[in-house]
Amino acid sequence: MFRWFVTVSVLISAAALAPLTHRLLSVETLNNRAELEFPDRITFNASFRSDTRIERVVLEYGVDQTTCGEVVAKAFPDYDPGNNVTASWTWEMLQTGSQPPGATIWWRWRLIDAQGAETVTPDETVIWLDDVHDWETVSGGSINLHWYDGGPSFGRELHESAVQSLADLAEATGLRTQAPVDLYIYGDVYDMRDAILYEPGWTGGLAFADYNIVLIGISPDDVDWGKRTQAHELTHVLVGQLTFSCLSDIPTWLHEGLAVYGEGGPEAASRRQLDQAIRNNSVLSIRSLSGNFSEDPEKADVSYSQSYSVVNFLIEEYGQDKMAALLDELRDVFGRYAVLPMHAAETLALWTLLSYATDSVDVLPLLCLTSPEKRCGKTTVLSLLSRLVRRPIAASNISAAALFRALEKWQPTLLVDEADS
Repeated sequence: MFRWFVTVSVLISAAALAPLTHRLLSVETLNNRAELEFPDRITFNASFRSDTRIERVVLEYGVDQTTCGEVVAKAFPDYDPGNNVTASWTWEMLQTGSQPPGATIWWRWRLIDAQGAETVTPDETVIWLDDVHDWETVSGGSINLHWYDGGPSFGRELHESAVQSLADLAEATGLRTQAPVDLYIYGDVYDMRDAILYEPGWTGGLAFADYNIVLIGISPDDVDWGKRTQAHELTHVLVGQLTFSCLSDIPTWLHEGLAVYGEGGPEAASRRQLDQAIRNNSVLSIRSLSGNFSEDPEKADVSYSQSYSVVNFLIEEYGQDKMAALLDELRDVFGRYAVLPMHAAETLALWTLLSYATDSVDVLPLLCLTSPEKRCGKTTVLSLLSRLVRRPIAASNISAAALFRALEKWQPTLLVDEADS
């Protein structure tokens, strides 16, 4: 199962930032720590002393993950202003949704006096993980495997299998990891579910591609299932690394279908369930498989198997490397003719592909091209899109009536230059 965390980022134009000269506030840090009550909350505590009265205290914090821009959260703890200040603030995961076990949480304190002099403490980090289990780690081959049950041979066997799964995925699909992946192996699925919040009861494994983290509950007497599940969840991470976009996610059926393909196909019981659904004419539509799968375990199994059958057909029909090659080529085309910010080329490539899959989704994102000033290349990018998207129609200052007639007749991809004019 694949899990996305949605974050909100604020982008600030560099042109809006004028050079400022700040006086530094001299502060002695007496205490600065984070206390974990896993998986419910984390409390940040700090004490400071200064010869100058400290008037304001701000906690800045975040998590190491792939995002569309720098994300800095701010909290305003309770404290009494003075020369000696103690501050504390609690991040309630039950309110915001928990971070995945193994995530790196960072924090720092910003202290300001009445005249505006300030200081910022160095960044501190803590791994969001329980202290109940005696975790062991084995690393190598772009895999860090953490486990606590089953002994050294159990951990080594799973690690070797995970490394081999990466090699098999590279050969079978062309997918390769862009960064080391951390696998946290719980003693069983119940221990794993206790470590996370708000997941379906049938969940046996979770992939967090933007964190490069995988969680699986594997008991020592179910190693074969664990190896298959490792391959499944690792595929999610690799697909997530390749297709990361700030605009949209790829359909669930494609993500899950590739993951089941990566583990070697569905098990015999799941194949029989799918065959029965085909005989009963009760298979699900591709549109319904584009969103979240059912909470019902049997319906979820059919969804996974059906997603695999679609992906398997596409790969057998067009070849294993076609999808990755197309994404790479589209990304390179945009990068060849325009100077783009980070992830923009991949976003344009994915949005181009999405224009050919409008019948498979219920909601489509708008692609908006902006720049700090004129003549930055927006029209050039629009020209490239007009040669790549499905049924392009270029329009400027189009009337509402003409827009609706065009949409009704051709179902085009509408490209509007100077949309705000």
